[in-house]
Amino acid sequence: MISLTVNDQSLDLGTDFSITFNFKSPIFNETGSYSYPIKIPYSIRNAGILNFKNRVESFRDFYEEFPCKIIVDNQYIQGLLKCKIANNKSYEGSIYGIDGDFYYQIKDLMLNQVDMGSMSFDTDDLAIQYINDILVNPNKTVCFPEIFNDVYLDPVGSCPARLSFNKYWNNHTGIHHTAEDLNPSIIVPMLYFNYVHSKVFESLSFELKDQLFSKRSDFDNLILFNSTPTNNLLDQYPYDLRNWYFSLHVPRILIKDFLKGIETAFNARYFINGKDKSCKLIAIDDIIKNPSGIDFSKNIISISLDVDEQIRGLSLKMNLDGDDEKQKAFSDEEASYLDTLKGAVPTVADLLPFPYSDLGEYRYVIEDWQLYKQYFSGWLVENSISEKLFSQYYYKFEDEKVELAFSSLLDVNGTTTGPVVCGNKKVSWREITPRIFFQNTDWVGGVLKCFGKSKTANISLFFNEHQNEKTLFHVFYKSYSDFRTSTKKVTISKFMTFKEIIDLDFSQKYRINGVNYLLSEVQVTLKNNSISPAVIKAYTCY
Repeated sequence: MISLTVNDQSLDLGTDFSITFNFKSPIFNETGSYSYPIKIPYSIRNAGILNFKNRVESFRDFYEEFPCKIIVDNQYIQGLLKCKIANNKSYEGSIYGIDGDFYYQIKDLMLNQVDMGSMSFDTDDLAIQYINDILVNPNKTVCFPEIFNDVYLDPVGSCPARLSFNKYWNNHTGIHHTAEDLNPSIIVPMLYFNYVHSKVFESLSFELKDQLFSKRSDFDNLILFNSTPTNNLLDQYPYDLRNWYFSLHVPRILIKDFLKGIETAFNARYFINGKDKSCKLIAIDDIIKNPSGIDFSKNIISISLDVDEQIRGLSLKMNLDGDDEKQKAFSDEEASYLDTLKGAVPTVADLLPFPYSDLGEYRYVIEDWQLYKQYFSGWLVENSISEKLFSQYYYKFEDEKVELAFSSLLDVNGTTTGPVVCGNKKVSWREITPRIFFQNTDWVGGVLKCFGKSKTANISLFFNEHQNEKTLFHVFYKSYSDFRTSTKKVTISKFMTFKEIIDLDFSQKYRINGVNYLLSEVQVTLKNNSISPAVIKAYTCY
C-alpha cells in the first residue's frame, strides 16, 4: 500500500493514484532537478494539509512547496511537492526528487560567494614569515608557488621580483619582501584544490565522499590558479599582506560550472544522495575497472538489444584562458596543425594517395595508432605533431566530443615539465578561468622553493604526450572510451521491489546472469496497491 505524506500527515490518494519515476544515471544523462507529475483528489483532509491552496481568497503563498515522502512498506523516497492546479475537484502538480534539491541550491550560487576563510597578521614581516614557514610545514589550505609572468604589470620593468608571482630569491630563504622595497615581489596566495572543493560541500551541508582525489596522493598538491595579489597592487581597493580573504582567490564562476568542470576534466561524476545529504565523487574509469557487481538477476521479465547510435571514438578539447598571452601563442601554433589534421581512418590501406588527399595533411590510422603525413612520396609515419596538440586529443573517431572547462599552465618552453608560466595581466584578475596545476617544493641552490608545474611522475594535466600513459586521457578517459566503443545498449524489463528502487546506485555495476551492466535509466510506476514492472535502459560493461 502506497502513501504520500506531507509534514508526516497522509494525503487521501484515491483509488486510481499513480506516480511514474524516471531515475537517471549521471554517467549517461545531464544532472539537475527531476520532477514527477501527480494528481490527487480534493478532500477536506487534503485541503487542510496543503493549506487550502484551492481557495482564491487565501492569503497564503500559492507557490509554497511541501517536503513530502512516498512510503511503501516502511521504506520511503523524499521529495518536494509543488502544486500547479488547485480547485474543488483535484490538486495537480509535481514531486521534485530530493537529489534535485542539491542542484536547486547551487543554480545561482557563485564559487566566490562561499566563505573560504581568511587570515590576518599584525605586520608584513609576520605574513612573509608565515609564507616561508609553510614551505616546511604545508597546511593544505594556501600556498605561494613561484610562477613566471613577465606581462603582469604595466609597465613591465626588468626587476626579477616583478616578473614572477611569489619570487624566491637565491640569496634568501624563501620569499623576500619588505615594505621599503621599491620593487616588492608580487605576492599571490593560491588555494589547494581539495580545500576549495571540500568548502563548497561544507557550505551546502552535504557530506563529500571523495573517491577520486583521495585515492591519488598526487592530488594532495593540486592547486587552483589565480592572480589576485595581496600587497596593494590592486587599483580597485587596498589589499595588503596583513589580511587575506581566500574567497578573492577562486574563479568567479557558478558552483554548478565548477563541479561540471571537475566532472569533465577527470571524467568523473557526482552521485547525490539527498536522503542522507551526501555526495560521492567517483571517476568513471574506476567504475568501469571495478570487476564487482550487484546481483540483479531476480524477477527479470525480458532483456532485449536496443540499437543505439554507434560511438567509435571521441575527441577531447580544453577550454583555454583567452586572456593568457603565453597560452594564446601556443594555441595559435596548435591551430595551424589542426587545420591539416583530418579524420581518422581504420587502416593504412584507407589512406588515399595524392591527388585524392592534400599534401601535408595528417591522419591517424587506428589499426596501429600512428599518425601519418602525406608527402609527395606517399604517406609516412610522423607522430611529432602530437606534441603540439597540448589542449586537444583524438582517440579513434570523433563521434563523441567532450569539452573540458579546466586547463593547466604551460612550461616556459611549451612543454609540461614545469616550472610553469602564465601571461595574465593584472587588469584581468577578476576574469581568470579555472586552471589547475601541481606545486612542487624542493631545495634549489640551497634555498627552499615552491614551483608550479603541470605534471607529476604519475600524471600530466595535458594531452600532449601521445604515447605517454600518464596523461589526462590515459588516466581518466581510456577505459571509458574503450567501454563506449564496445558496449551494447539493452532494454530490461524487471519486477522491482520498492527497496530495490530506493537503493538504486548508479555508481555500481549490476549483474544479470553473469553479465555486468551500467544502468542508464530506470522508469517505474507506483500505483495505489502495486508496482508496475520497471523499464531499464542499460549498457553492457564486462
